[in-house]
Amino acid sequence: MPQIKNHARTLTLSEKDIPFRQMAETLKLLGNANRLMILSILADSPQSVTAIHQLINESTKLSQSSLSQHLALLRAYKIVNFKKHGQRATYYISNDRIIELLKALEAFNSSQE
Repeated sequence: MPQIKNHARTLTLSEKDIPFRQMAETLKLLGNANRLMILSILADSPQSVTAIHQLINESTKLSQSSLSQHLALLRAYKIVNFKKHGQRATYYISNDRIIELLKALEAFNSSQE
């Protein structure tokens, strides 16, 4: 049985694996460059789908349909949410810890260069 040694304790994965599986699912969700770009855009300020599409297409060619699918997935995991203003929806990051995680990832990548 695999074990992870920590300074304070040893965890047997069969007993304590639920949080690790949840973390792995979150990392898998965030392990997509397009979703990270979307979150980076939303970390600056809430945006409409049209605005996100314009900003993301400066770097990559992502269809509005694909963008909507990424937003739906991020919404399903409660990472982003939206407010309706008539026909227009404004998306925002609904969990500030995601912003902290993005900053940590950027800092980690900077230290690797």
